[in-house]
Amino acid sequence: MKKYHTFLFLIFILIIPLFIKGVISKNIIFNEILPNPKINENNNEWIEIKNLSNEIVDLSGWKIRDIKGKTSVYYIPKNTKILPNDFLVFSITTTKIFLNNKADGLILEDNFNNIIDTVSYENSLEDRSYCRIDGNWQWCKILTPGKENIKDSEKIEKNNNELFKKDNQNNKFIKIEDKKIIFFIAIFLAFSFSFLVFYFLKFN
Repeated sequence: MKKYHTFLFLIFILIIPLFIKGVISKNIIFNEILPNPKINENNNEWIEIKNLSNEIVDLSGWKIRDIKGKTSVYYIPKNTKILPNDFLVFSITTTKIFLNNKADGLILEDNFNNIIDTVSYENSLEDRSYCRIDGNWQWCKILTPGKENIKDSEKIEKNNNELFKKDNQNNKFIKIEDKKIIFFIAIFLAFSFSFLVFYFLKFN
């Protein structure tokens, strides 16, 4: 019985960090892409991701892949980390992902092959980035790789022709600050640990 309780406790301790990592990972999103640059399209396309969380996230082994035409997969190198509320920009010369002008999409997967985020578009505009503004996507005149997106006068397009059909739950990004989530998890851990210790001392 003693070994059984010890085994359950170890499993519990191992699961919690994975849960916390999963919560934080959901805050990594596609934020801006440039599929149709005006000059030298084969060298000037880029993909930007953003970390919405207050934690550093290790992207080692994560993948970015496109979904239309001749598709490619880019494996993010080992020890690549994105800082809290920061951006990473991947150029086409690095990813070898050629985005189609007519229609294409991207999938971001973590190192466990879980889909973290997606974006898709149709009929790209020349030298306009496809950027996320207040949770919606639009074609932006002002390109801002590595910086906050700037809302211009163009009408926001909500990407009604998405190539991906996601349910409402997947479309909602975590709004609660990660520190609050981790605080409640810590309280739960402390309570559970106290209960296990009490149970262990009482019945052994």
